[in-house]
Amino acid sequence: MQSRINTSQALLDQELARSRHIAASESTMAELSRDYEVNRDLYQDLLKRRENARVSMSLDAEQRGLSFRVQEPASYPLRGVGLRLVHVASAGLGAAALAPLLLLFGFVRLDPRVRSPYQIETASALPVLGSVPRYQTAPSRRLGTRRFVIAAMIFLVVPLVYGVVLALKMVNLQ
Repeated sequence: MQSRINTSQALLDQELARSRHIAASESTMAELSRDYEVNRDLYQDLLKRRENARVSMSLDAEQRGLSFRVQEPASYPLRGVGLRLVHVASAGLGAAALAPLLLLFGFVRLDPRVRSPYQIETASALPVLGSVPRYQTAPSRRLGTRRFVIAAMIFLVVPLVYGVVLALKMVNLQ
């Protein structure tokens, strides 16, 4: 019985050693397979390059390869593409002229004060029997005239100054 146990134990040890050897050889086999795949891909790439080089050399020898000719030399454009300073400045000038008019229109439309007898008639649906006209004194007339003259001067001078600066700039560019 003891000799059978010893024989079985010896056979078991041999099988365990063989399984360890097989596991080690499988990992070695997997590593070698990966190396083989990498080397094969490199070899295929080098083969393709060699074939391309051979074809290029034969085309160069026959002078049938790619040849380029410049039809027109490159040149810089004279003007940029898109919005220029003139466009932006004219849009700004237009917005500057339009903004006060829009503000004045909004102020008159949204102001709750009564400015004429007609407004009272339309709002209350009653007739107006009489109204007191506005009386302007001499100082208030002078003040109104002075304000009108200043506003007209600003309205006329700003585009004039802009035009002069633009003309000077154009003369300096040429």
